[in-house]
Amino acid sequence: MSQPCFLEAIGTMFLDLQVGNLIEPISGRAWDRAAIAREVGLRVARFQRHGLARGDRVFLPFGNRLEFFAELLAVWQLGACAVPIDARLTPFEVTTLVGAARPRMAVVDDATDAAVVSALAGVAVPTVSTLDTGDVSATAGLSRLDDDALILFTSGSTGAPKGVVHTHRSLRARWISLRDALGVADFARTLCMLPTHFGHGLICNCLFPWFSGQDLFITPPFRPDILMRLGKILDDNRITFMSSVPS
Repeated sequence: MSQPCFLEAIGTMFLDLQVGNLIEPISGRAWDRAAIAREVGLRVARFQRHGLARGDRVFLPFGNRLEFFAELLAVWQLGACAVPIDARLTPFEVTTLVGAARPRMAVVDDATDAAVVSALAGVAVPTVSTLDTGDVSATAGLSRLDDDALILFTSGSTGAPKGVVHTHRSLRARWISLRDALGVADFARTLCMLPTHFGHGLICNCLFPWFSGQDLFITPPFRPDILMRLGKILDDNRITFMSSVPS
């Protein structure tokens, strides 16, 4: 019998799905499905308090931590579109992306550069902390298949950065093709060391296994001290799959 997964649940709320556990092997923090549901619900309530509506865009200038995934699902539950961006961008670069994406608001964490927060305020994009949540968990309706789900910006190495728009339908098509070609068993304990503003890191390395009910282990990206401990991380956490790019 095939395992229930995100790919098959067009008419189901996101958190009724068999998402796996989320684990940070460096910090030791972990959320099971109940904790994930609670954390997403609290963020849905916060977004509702701020008037986030279907079709709005939300900048996420942080990533690679448990809260990022709660923010992503909360955005989607309200029919809005998430725009993960590189936390290392300069204020000028962030302002340029604001002009292209026109976000309704941004969610930051405690490591977000104060200059980036100031730049967002300077172009009238309000920010909230990922730890500033609602008081009572809330739910909302599922995004439609053809709603915009993600905007991921290219690096701009051959010109100006370009925003690549992914709908829920295009994301599902990617995950279905991966499942059909690779199955899900080998992804039982998946490690992601790639940045979550990066298409492969987020869509394939993180969301495909996690929405297929597998456990996702997430670390900060490209940290030399973590790379030096990679063998121990793999062994201690019994990792069955990881993906990377040339250093």
